Amino acid sequence: MTRRASTQFLLVLAAAACLGPGQPLAAANAVKGLGDPGDLKSINVEQAAAGSSIVLRGGDARQQLCVTGVYSTGQLRDLTRAVRYSADPPGIVDVDNTGFIVPLRDGETHVRVTGPAHTAAEFPVRVERFANPLPINFKNQIVPIF
Repeated sequence: MTRRASTQFLLVLAAAACLGPGQPLAAANAVKGLGDPGDLKSINVEQAAAGSSIVLRGGDARQQLCVTGVYSTGQLRDLTRAVRYSADPPGIVDVDNTGFIVPLRDGETHVRVTGPAHTAAEFPVRVERFANPLPINFKNQIVPIF
């Protein structure tokens, strides 16, 4: 018997021993999921925790939002692409359908995240130094490229 065949045999034997008598080997391959999460109770935007605001400095600044759904069973699920985003007033930032924020001009706006089951979250976003960008720092921004 080759080394590979003996290793496979030992793995099958170990799986059969874990299952116990009378249980099919196919049950070892069954993957158990988390089950039904229950009702969606709330949504959280991780970058805007506890009512804090997001600050974007300069025209190159970007922010990816991560939205988590909290369910009645205590489960947490990623809802980043299952919610809708809007900014009020518009024109200060652009938020695409994946939650990616891009500044458009200086100012303050509120981003509203609307999820399923009438859940929502809202937080302020401030854009600074869009019109007057920060000067390039040669030592920190250019030298590392070399």
